[in-house]
Amino acid sequence: MTQMQNDKEPLSFYGIKETYAKKTLLNVEMEEPEWFSVFHSHQRYAETFRHNKCFLIGDAAHLFSPVGAQGMNTGLQDAYNLAWKLALVIHKKADDSLLATYNKERQLLAKNIIRHTDSAFQLVSSESFFAKNFRLRVAPLLLKFLFPLIEKNRRLADFLFKIISQIEISYHRHASFKKVSRGWFPIKTPKPGDRLPFIKFQLHGKEVNIQDKLKQAGFQLFIFTSQVIDYSKIEDTYKVILSIEVIPFNQGTAPLYNKLGIRNEGYYLIRPDMHIACRSNQSNIDEVGKFLENYLGNPT
Repeated sequence: MTQMQNDKEPLSFYGIKETYAKKTLLNVEMEEPEWFSVFHSHQRYAETFRHNKCFLIGDAAHLFSPVGAQGMNTGLQDAYNLAWKLALVIHKKADDSLLATYNKERQLLAKNIIRHTDSAFQLVSSESFFAKNFRLRVAPLLLKFLFPLIEKNRRLADFLFKIISQIEISYHRHASFKKVSRGWFPIKTPKPGDRLPFIKFQLHGKEVNIQDKLKQAGFQLFIFTSQVIDYSKIEDTYKVILSIEVIPFNQGTAPLYNKLGIRNEGYYLIRPDMHIACRSNQSNIDEVGKFLENYLGNPT
């Protein structure tokens, strides 16, 4: 149970005991606790998530209010973002400069989450007249109206799910995703820095989704063309960390082409963490090689 603490009146088990049944509407009485502690809500993030060979992830890098339940998801994604970069550097497939992107990508995200959860926490904890009346009178009515609406509206439910689960996060504001989109794409198509979306289409008579086509814990290059294309050079150069698949245009793959914004031909390069590294509306595969060379640096 959550109860706000007055700095002048420290909380104790017996203080909670007196109001527990009333606030929870349960006909129970608490007795003889084995353990009791007071949780202090903090909102902060480290000045840097990396110092030399030391990396911070999860609660060591950032602390959020419990409002929004974002702490565990953020920590897991910290680890995911760092793990594949560390693996490439350790195995000498990328330069140490790749690790700098961990701090830049994840710290900005933590900063944004803290800003949003802090606003929510202030609303649920404030003792102001407005906040109290909103919590006690307005919020219950809103929730009573919103829950049925969310259940009936699939798009709204999907939107909220993506926000809470953090699968909608994007790193597109980071410098490494600037100028890595070639050609014209509709505004609503996924762009570099975004997570590869779940898109169903037909391939060889079977329904598949594009996420299931990611073959290994490395980069994945999807080439969209109906022409025969020679990608042997880039395949040989990056064969250990890069998988390549050509997806031709036909009636079954048309929905995929449409949602990715591919008109006739092009490509999408996907990072090991399922985020889009670069894209093009042309099938100039040499551009992919240049991107990887610049992105991974010159490992020794």
